[in-house]
Amino acid sequence: MQFEELELAVENEATAIEFAVKKNLLPEKKTLCPVCFIGNVGWYKRSNEGLKVPFSLRCSRKKCRKKWSVTKNTWFFGSHLSVRQNFMLIYFWIRGDNISESAEQLKLSKTTVLDYYQFCREVCYVIVSNRTKPVGGPGHVVAINEFHVDRFIASQRKRVCFLEGVDKDTNECFLLEIQKNNAGTLIPLIKTFVLQGSKILTDTWESYSKLKSEEFQKQFVGHHLEFVESSNLEGKSNKVKCMWRTAKRFVDESQESKTRDLCLFQYLYFHPMELLSTGEKFDRFLEDVAKVYPGPFRDPLTAVVY
Repeated sequence: MQFEELELAVENEATAIEFAVKKNLLPEKKTLCPVCFIGNVGWYKRSNEGLKVPFSLRCSRKKCRKKWSVTKNTWFFGSHLSVRQNFMLIYFWIRGDNISESAEQLKLSKTTVLDYYQFCREVCYVIVSNRTKPVGGPGHVVAINEFHVDRFIASQRKRVCFLEGVDKDTNECFLLEIQKNNAGTLIPLIKTFVLQGSKILTDTWESYSKLKSEEFQKQFVGHHLEFVESSNLEGKSNKVKCMWRTAKRFVDESQESKTRDLCLFQYLYFHPMELLSTGEKFDRFLEDVAKVYPGPFRDPLTAVVY
């Protein structure tokens, strides 16, 4: 979708709401009631002028009459922005507009735009964590690395640990949020996400030193995995490739840290789409938003933590 097409589709709130329904970001206007399984759930107008989406859902069956908020479990739940502003901000973010430019165009505060961009990155985080797959293979070298980032969850700073693996031959990668960085956690994950026949190159973290000890090495023999030293690699870079350091180059360092902490996931999310236009990326992102915020009658996609 080109920007001119988006402007036409969301030229006012009525058309913006219709566009949200079309993109599955708001529930259908008529669906079977999930409570009584007889009546139809439809939209009805609410008089509360403070609501950005002034509608509710209600079952048509008199013996049921169950009610829901139209925005429950959707992207728009609790938002003080109009539906039109929501779509415009998503497009600006994907297009790469900085916070000041977006704030000026929509007459919003920079803080509001900063928080909204972070909201978008949360979707990237969920999608990337769910599409992780094994890498490597016979003769391939997989660089394993570990890093911490400070995530802001409900305005609270939380230090989160991640395990990453990069196939140095193909640049395919996996990224896992882990609760602990001990051998008991790392061994099963390495066996799962590094394919048999791979050679594993690690950094100098203490946890990996334990894995390379004779005691733990025995657990990888049967899985046909081998830890190697960088000096034993011929014709390959001896550095452990780190996606976190790579992704940091794509972020404005002047932005606040809570905006930067999920930049890695934004980078990994859009990296496979680098040849697509902004409009195509916008359409893809809305599809994934609908998975993470599917509405009141469906289970949301959540981030995977190991």
